[in-house]
Amino acid sequence: RHSSFLSDAMATAATPSGIRNDVLLPDAVRQYIVEHKLEKVVTSALNRVILQMPEDPYARLAEELSKSSFSVPRFMHLRPDASKPRKQLDFHVVVASRGVNIRIHKLTLGDVFHVEDGSEERWISFLQDFFEKSFSEIYVDEYLSLDEHCRELIAGAPGEVDELKATLALTNQLLMAGAAATNNDALSFIQHCLNKVGCEQVSMPLRNQYDLGTWRD
Repeated sequence: RHSSFLSDAMATAATPSGIRNDVLLPDAVRQYIVEHKLEKVVTSALNRVILQMPEDPYARLAEELSKSSFSVPRFMHLRPDASKPRKQLDFHVVVASRGVNIRIHKLTLGDVFHVEDGSEERWISFLQDFFEKSFSEIYVDEYLSLDEHCRELIAGAPGEVDELKATLALTNQLLMAGAAATNNDALSFIQHCLNKVGCEQVSMPLRNQYDLGTWRD
């Protein structure tokens, strides 16, 4: 009832006379709204934002609406998490979905690198530059092709790096980010990536952790 009430209130507020907007809409526009469930999707997203009352309501609204998007998001850049100590190397992964930048995953690399006191800003700048050069504008479901870029992480690093540990950590973080960006769990996202490159007949679908046993067999 809350959703219906909010929808009615928005429609009434938009027209001083209290006449519903859809009465005045051309048939083609009204059909478009119904076909794409725009009123339901927008109202539902707005309700979730109001219930959560986040600090940045527009960013959260964009995030909620992106869950209904049919376009695949693209990686854009890393944004430092201002709420965490700089030495932890915590970032938000930002993706672009239909022209809107959205924070979809928290990436943590502080336990991968040896960050000495006073070197935090160099590490942050290095990781932001590396991410933008390596992954910016790449569709998140091209995940299976990103491992080569991940292995390049050690080049130019401002400190000592364990190549294998760093590559595995970044690869895993990109997996989680891609899954979040497409509103999937990790296994479903991997299956989607496999399907994209034509591997749908290679194995049974990955739907949950128990399907891994079928893969091993």
